[in-house]
Amino acid sequence: MSKGQLTRMRTLDDYVGITEDEISLPIAKEQIDEEDHNAKEKFMRWDEGILHEDTYWRMPTKYISPYRLDGIYSTLSKIFEVNSQWEEDLTSGLPTYYGILGLKKGASIHEIEKTYEIKKEHSIYPDDVIDAAYDVMTSHELQMRYNEALSLFENVNRGLTPGEKREITAEHDNWLEGERDHMRFGYILNKHCGWVDLHELGAPTFYEILGIDASADQQQIDLGYKNQLQKNPDAKELLDEIYKILAVPQLRWEYDFIQKFSEKHYIDIFKHKIQLRKKRWSDWRNYKKILLVHLKDADYIRKNMDRWYDTTERNYDWHEYLPPDKITFYDMLGVDKNKIDEMHLDKKGFESMLRDKYRNMERTPKVNLAYSVLKNINLRQDYDWMLENHEILRTLVDITSPPKEGELDINEEKKLAEFAKQELIEIYDMQTSSKIKRGTEQVDEPETPKTKCQHDFKEIISRSKYVVYKCTLCGEINKVFK
Repeated sequence: MSKGQLTRMRTLDDYVGITEDEISLPIAKEQIDEEDHNAKEKFMRWDEGILHEDTYWRMPTKYISPYRLDGIYSTLSKIFEVNSQWEEDLTSGLPTYYGILGLKKGASIHEIEKTYEIKKEHSIYPDDVIDAAYDVMTSHELQMRYNEALSLFENVNRGLTPGEKREITAEHDNWLEGERDHMRFGYILNKHCGWVDLHELGAPTFYEILGIDASADQQQIDLGYKNQLQKNPDAKELLDEIYKILAVPQLRWEYDFIQKFSEKHYIDIFKHKIQLRKKRWSDWRNYKKILLVHLKDADYIRKNMDRWYDTTERNYDWHEYLPPDKITFYDMLGVDKNKIDEMHLDKKGFESMLRDKYRNMERTPKVNLAYSVLKNINLRQDYDWMLENHEILRTLVDITSPPKEGELDINEEKKLAEFAKQELIEIYDMQTSSKIKRGTEQVDEPETPKTKCQHDFKEIISRSKYVVYKCTLCGEINKVFK
């Protein structure tokens, strides 16, 4: 978002003598109804296009002695010998491959391809399971054999005890519920990634900004908006955007879903980080621009945060020469950047002017650094970009950076370290288990990890896509992707 895209900030003078009743809402009732209808229609069309049930998975209630099922066991075992992954997936409680892809029998290749791509992006199911489901759905021969296996599997389940049936049914239903949540979250993430980013940054909720409860009705939302607008007229554009979300029922449901999904499905260490980040947001009024950009141009944040990290990692010594309250490389060489921009100097003209300035200066390390950056057009462009974007991006870096010394009490430090340790153990278990169970080639089971060091992992680097932890005891480094 460019500065030109932000409208004129209102001042208190705009609302002198105006009562709440005289403040108009940013969206009319008729428009709210229309927006709600359109948002619901889009969501329902998407949601109904993905089957959230497992039509062909059935757990029989009638019990039959396993001894009477020997023939069925034998036939099913022969199928599983050739397709061992089918056995692992079905007996673990995973939905059928129809349920995995959200399809019914007879689905077209177009439907299969479409749902496969969606599932690969957002599904809770392991990639190899999705791939196996795709292979079955796109092969008539495999599909016929798989259908036979499903029928036989249903029959052999008659030999399970009631407790075993309840256990596998509960596991199956948990998979379906988790998948339904993840798919809907994926839909919301694609549409409103800025909302998700704000939540993960620990930003105040839209309800908190309007000064209302999350259970507020429409009248309370109206009053909250008007009240905050009277107090903070310079935040009108931000308050308008928030009102347009909370006043439209379907959009409000999508926003609320983010909070509920986070609480239910985020790993403990990430939920704890969000709580720690919340402490870094003092007053939302100090972060109006960050909040507004996330609502109006979230792609700007995502794209530029990655560039900021890359640029600062390559040029770590530039931090000292970025605002606020710091002298820039231009200042160091006595160059007025605003005038230079107005002069529209070409490359040669700028370099000639820069040499004239540099020639008469004492060659200190700082002066040499400033000159080496500004004379190189690629470095200068990176530096100019950082000057232009530092206000928003530097603040976001500060919010997401690892806890500083003294920021956490001893209990919070222990909790964070324990979460990090547990997360690494779980990731290791998942990776090694996947190699053993899913590998197409013979893979030896890995040795048990050495446990001499009682790891105390602490976050040392946080990026948009990964976090790096270092053990304070042995120095071991672990990189965990978000």
